[in-house]
Amino acid sequence: MKIFFIQADQKGQAERVFPIGICYVATAAEAHGHKVEAFDPNVEKDAAASLEKRLKTFDPDLIGVSLRNIDSQHTRKLVFYLEFLRPQIDLIKRIAPGKRMVIGGSGFSIFAKDIMEMFPEFDYGVYLEAEETFPELLKNLNHPENVRGIFYRKGGRVFFTEKREMPDFGSLPSPKRDYFPVDRYMIHGKASMGVQAKRGCVLDCAYCTYPFLNGRTIRSRDHVKVVDEIQEIQDRWHFDKFMFVDSVFNIPLGHAEDICREMIRRGLHIKWFAYFNEKHISEDFIRLAYNAGCENFLFSPDGYSETTLKSLGKTVSVEDINNAFRIIRKVKGARIGVSFFRTPPGQDLWTFFRILMLYLRAKAALGKRLIGFGLVPIRIEPYTKILKIAISENACDKNTDLVRPVFYQYRPAMYIETVLSGLVRTRNIAQMIMGFGRKRPHEAAIHAEERSV
Repeated sequence: MKIFFIQADQKGQAERVFPIGICYVATAAEAHGHKVEAFDPNVEKDAAASLEKRLKTFDPDLIGVSLRNIDSQHTRKLVFYLEFLRPQIDLIKRIAPGKRMVIGGSGFSIFAKDIMEMFPEFDYGVYLEAEETFPELLKNLNHPENVRGIFYRKGGRVFFTEKREMPDFGSLPSPKRDYFPVDRYMIHGKASMGVQAKRGCVLDCAYCTYPFLNGRTIRSRDHVKVVDEIQEIQDRWHFDKFMFVDSVFNIPLGHAEDICREMIRRGLHIKWFAYFNEKHISEDFIRLAYNAGCENFLFSPDGYSETTLKSLGKTVSVEDINNAFRIIRKVKGARIGVSFFRTPPGQDLWTFFRILMLYLRAKAALGKRLIGFGLVPIRIEPYTKILKIAISENACDKNTDLVRPVFYQYRPAMYIETVLSGLVRTRNIAQMIMGFGRKRPHEAAIHAEERSV
């Protein structure tokens, strides 16, 4: 069977994001004997013309669309990506009428039933991770009810089979990347190439969809295979930067250390960055990661008081956050980026000003090594504790449409929004506290790939 994968059009995203999620699923489909091609309109000069040529030439039996993100989750420049999905579907149906269509990806899975009802053109929807589900669906296109993890249509209604176990990530083959023109994803020195070392998250952050999307059990790949993939990215395509798209790189710590040591052993001279947890670091580990090529250590503590951290379900303390800054300062050359929420549960005016004071101290101590310091909103999403908190505070209810972005605002701290709006009028201060966007998996283009498979 011939399968044609298409990345959803996401105009307005900051970077060109390599579709590692599609690569994992396409690799799995190919392993089952199917012929696969893929297309990303986000790197094409004339996407419509290119898509028409590719579809007519390949003449696929099935077309799959990967929806990575629903929106940009940025209140100052909010882009609702579903608005681009409608014209993209219309174009596909015009070029390839009568072809069956399937949709998947992390953005789809979070709002699966809603999207299936919004876009009746999709015959099937693949729920959560697809490396096992999708090849099984290909064998049962006329009987999708036999496949776990599938949304399908019958009699004009949308049905869901049942949830299935997550695949053994460690046993999956490394994703083939040459489905896409890899060279187009390095623009002006900015790399958007991602490597995934593990799936699943043992943390319980109130706002995060990672546990829903990838489970609460960590499924790691062998560290040697991870570094094999990194070496291929460098040797074959000459990328000099990449990102670990794991939700948190240093949990478990031993796995992260093994990867770093293997990179050093091979003498790989490639720069990378990742998100780290503040509690699971030491000066020795940061030096190890830095010597292995990590130039940007990103942290997302989100709150800066014990009350707020507890409300957010964080396992770190204020002292852990301060310690992360101290350690990074000791490792000459290491750079740090950090982000907090604007008005998380339990935040007060004193905590808000403590965050600003932290910025001033960090800037004075680190200078240009402080690559970002952000205050960002909380997007309310299904399957999260922040939704329950918002409902309890009457900020929304069970019937609130969350497909269109709804942001959490802690009512007692609403005055902070007034303070921020005043600061934004001053350009330098605005850049100081607003310039570093919160790049978490469903929020930033490059980070989102770890949950789009």
